[in-house]
Amino acid sequence: MQTNFNLTGYHYVIEDEFAEPIMMLIEEGFINKERYEAQMTAGQALKVVMAINQANSLWMISIFQISVFLTGLFMLLSTPFRNRKSFKWYVGIYLLSLIVVVIWNITSHIEIIENIVRNLKSIER
Repeated sequence: MQTNFNLTGYHYVIEDEFAEPIMMLIEEGFINKERYEAQMTAGQALKVVMAINQANSLWMISIFQISVFLTGLFMLLSTPFRNRKSFKWYVGIYLLSLIVVVIWNITSHIEIIENIVRNLKSIER
């Protein structure tokens, strides 16, 4: 089992998920990755795996949100919207929505990173 890219910078590889204790290779970082193996119980591995998988899911949601906001930007800058009297309202609502989504996304990633770090610290390396 292996994870893909996410914004937390944590990835894992489990060689044999049915062995007890579980050996998990954990990678930290984006470019310069720090790799280490951790031996853990199934419960500890489940906590780490669930947190990293949550980060992967949030990354997929972020990609969708980016595409929606880019589409909204192109629609907003198109001629029919620009010629309306309420163009400033559209821009204001767009920017407010963008700011709310960015703040939510950043705080969600920070919570997930804290959860991953907390779970990894509980495991003896």
